[in-house]
Amino acid sequence: MTFRHPGLVLAAGLAVACGAEPAIEVADGGGAFTIEWMGQDTGSFEAPARAEWCEEGRMLEIVSLLGDTGAALVVYPRDSLVADSLPVYDPSLGLPGRPAAGVALRVFGQVSIYAGQSRDGWLVLEKAGGNVVSGRFEAGLRGVREQVDAAVRGRFSNVPVTPATTPCVPDSAGISSDTALR
Repeated sequence: MTFRHPGLVLAAGLAVACGAEPAIEVADGGGAFTIEWMGQDTGSFEAPARAEWCEEGRMLEIVSLLGDTGAALVVYPRDSLVADSLPVYDPSLGLPGRPAAGVALRVFGQVSIYAGQSRDGWLVLEKAGGNVVSGRFEAGLRGVREQVDAAVRGRFSNVPVTPATTPCVPDSAGISSDTALR
């Protein structure tokens, strides 16, 4: 059984991108997800995406994978999933309050493998309802294992939202700042 903890969602997104058994199966037919990154390496990808809504924890996870590269977003809305503008937070500092969002990226680059999690930025949910979400984001990332910064920006559109298929923990259970991959 997969167990989610809100403070570890970005690390889980990176684990999915690292080739671990995905909690969210991403296949053709998902909404469009585009991301570009600038840092030690520069690149971009466009791929289908899927999203899961965790009612218990009131959070949305969006995952997009293309081969060995992947990106994950987590959205912590005020109360329910509606169009809104959210600050992007650094998960190593804990969840600052709602609304908030997080971004994670894992890339096989020409020079190295990069795994990063959000440091700051913004995410705008432009459409939320009718079982799909659309929006855009821009964030600064810090390397999970290396002190390498990167910047990302992207867009997701008409990503299907389904109920979470694995247990999740409401944020009232506490947020761990331990986001290291083990």
